[in-house]
Amino acid sequence: MKAMTQVYQIALSRAKHIGPHHAKVLLERMGSVEAIFADRATLQARCPKLRQSIVDELYRPSLMDEAKRIADWCTQEGVRTYFIDEDDYPIRLAACADAPTLIYAKGCYSDWETSAAISVVGTRNMTTYGQICCERLLGELAELFPQTLIVSGLAYGVDSLAHRRALALGMPTVAVLAHGFDRIYPAAHTQLAHEILNRGAWISEYPLGTKPDRFNFVARNRIIAGLTDATLVIEAGLKSGSLITAELAADYDREVLAVPGRLTDRYSEGCNHLISSMRGVLVSSGEDIVQALGWERRGQAVQQKLLFSDEPPIDHPLLRLIAEHQPMHLNDLIRQSGLPASEVSSQLFDLELDAHIQVMPGGLYTLVR
Repeated sequence: MKAMTQVYQIALSRAKHIGPHHAKVLLERMGSVEAIFADRATLQARCPKLRQSIVDELYRPSLMDEAKRIADWCTQEGVRTYFIDEDDYPIRLAACADAPTLIYAKGCYSDWETSAAISVVGTRNMTTYGQICCERLLGELAELFPQTLIVSGLAYGVDSLAHRRALALGMPTVAVLAHGFDRIYPAAHTQLAHEILNRGAWISEYPLGTKPDRFNFVARNRIIAGLTDATLVIEAGLKSGSLITAELAADYDREVLAVPGRLTDRYSEGCNHLISSMRGVLVSSGEDIVQALGWERRGQAVQQKLLFSDEPPIDHPLLRLIAEHQPMHLNDLIRQSGLPASEVSSQLFDLELDAHIQVMPGGLYTLVR
């Protein structure tokens, strides 16, 4: 039954004329992906405004054949799929309105609820200055938060260096690809891509056979931005694709971080513009990143503060959860508390008014010191 469910999920994601928005509407109306494909008449009755072309597409025999072929390939190649209405779908990406209906993943990494995750992007024509900044910032961040997830796009320049630096530092890293897993682009990064599988993962919304077309690279930028709390731009020209990723991150209410450069440096113009226009936070150290995102260091000092504080013990369930796991995302609080989403939101609002908690960028909650 699970195998057939996966086939239906793949079919919905591959159906023409049905983007993420329409897919979510169909799932809400029908109740499940199985119900969408169960009966044509029922689908039309529950969704009377659905265009005939979409109904025809969903019940096109070759669509299901394609989905079965892709599902078989996933099984053979050890590829996981994450579907938008399931609990294991990457939690940060799920909060984005245009999140892919289904994504493919390969590798050992699956901790999508990690408390620390950033995207690192920048020019493909990285300078020595950009290299130094990337290596330094990730090195300092590794000392402060060694398990921070580093997400990038496997491209030349900043992307590939971010992946290599993360691997060297023992940090998990995810490469978001703009094509199927049956190829690697650029081919020069094939070895790096396979090294990533040993400590991270590949992510793509495209199945096998999908070529690295130009439009795919633009579309995959939203996944790079959506998977993390913040997007760090190392070096970028004024027309760099990295600025598109930064804009998407801002649209998702995620933090945009930018490394400053000299006014005369072509590949610092984009970063300097982000900073001067107040669309990006200037960062020059790992500590700057931690401060900008409001991440709380965990360790002996925090443990001692909880154990030996003169303040009365925390007896509110949500406050206790936040104290143990801060910073903590709203979705994590809902899941771990077992309370309805509306109740959690209401209690969080009251706690914020009482100055017990504060909301940080990316929808994360921490205690007020």
